[in-house]
Amino acid sequence: RYRLAAGFRRWRACAEAGNMEVPCVVRTLSDLEQKTTMVVENLHREDPPPLDAGKVYASLLEEHGLTLEEIAQLITKSPAYVATRLRALRLPDDVREALRLNRVNLTVALELGKCLFDADRDFLLHHAVSGGASADLVRRWVVEQNLRRQTQPEAAPASAKRSPSCQCFPIS
Repeated sequence: RYRLAAGFRRWRACAEAGNMEVPCVVRTLSDLEQKTTMVVENLHREDPPPLDAGKVYASLLEEHGLTLEEIAQLITKSPAYVATRLRALRLPDDVREALRLNRVNLTVALELGKCLFDADRDFLLHHAVSGGASADLVRRWVVEQNLRRQTQPEAAPASAKRSPSCQCFPIS
């Protein structure tokens, strides 16, 4: 009949202690008020994983029409804080999974997300995880790989192998 918007831990502690009654305040809240109450309470208690926070912020943006600035003000964080967690939702699957499993931190994941080629990103992700690379180091790796790929001529197709009597080169 009622929905708990805040105080779940207090309610559970009272129930575990055997209390039959729990002091509370009953209010009528809109869906937005209920969600923002829950978000604010949870964020002030602990720092949620970036992807979980991003999902909540995306919901506030899409379902309730809040702006980045309004969400930031609501949770007393900067708009950049909110934006980075939203950006984490758009990372490639492998990077999101590594972030979810705490194999990389948010800044490393965001840097890996800037890698232009999947094969390069897989390689860099492996090295970032195995070596515990910093975001600065990963940023340099990504810039170098992207630059190398952009300046490197494309490899000749397999069918254009050189034979003793002629040389075949790709036409640019």
